[in-house]
Amino acid sequence: MGHHHRDCKKICHINRKNAGEDIRTALDYMIGLPINKIKKDISTIYNLLDELLGYLDTSRQTVQNLIERGIQPYIVQAFSLAWQYQKNATKAKKPERRKYFATKEKEQLEMIKMVLGDNFEAFKTEVFVELDKIIQSSAIVENINSIIRAFLNTSRNRINQEILNLIMFYHNHRRYKAGKRKGKTPMELLKGTKQEKDWLEMLMEKVEEHEHLLAA
Repeated sequence: MGHHHRDCKKICHINRKNAGEDIRTALDYMIGLPINKIKKDISTIYNLLDELLGYLDTSRQTVQNLIERGIQPYIVQAFSLAWQYQKNATKAKKPERRKYFATKEKEQLEMIKMVLGDNFEAFKTEVFVELDKIIQSSAIVENINSIIRAFLNTSRNRINQEILNLIMFYHNHRRYKAGKRKGKTPMELLKGTKQEKDWLEMLMEKVEEHEHLLAA
């Protein structure tokens, strides 16, 4: 157990505490700049920092679990780099950046395959499945913010429960346009059942149903 713990520390040398200290040092320097408009944003980052870095604890545990299953630390590290290239390619908006990261992932995986041989596919599946479980809370928050921001802009920041319900309905039933979940809706992924209709069509049906009940 001690041997596995030392191996994990070699890979997970950037832990939550150290990362937090480094970011706070950078923020201290930034807040000292004579730029008043950034001070509010810096204060927000200070307050959210512990929450934003929570994924580091998850990633550390994930790596430790893989090593304890018998996968060599350098193999975990190599696959982690390929996985990160894949994530960057998925998130890239510009075609040239997407192509760059996709090429880097392919090169990294080919190098690992030369080392693992017949064990490559099994190891890749196991490591990638575990790494996919690492959910960054900051990414989730930013995703939701990007959806809500458009509604806030049109409502002049005056938002009520009805608007929030509408946002929630849209978010749950819209189809992803890119990434691993392309063509799927959050509700399909949650329930495992196919959603036949577009979210707007479903919304209009609910409006008509509500009007019918009021008329009755």
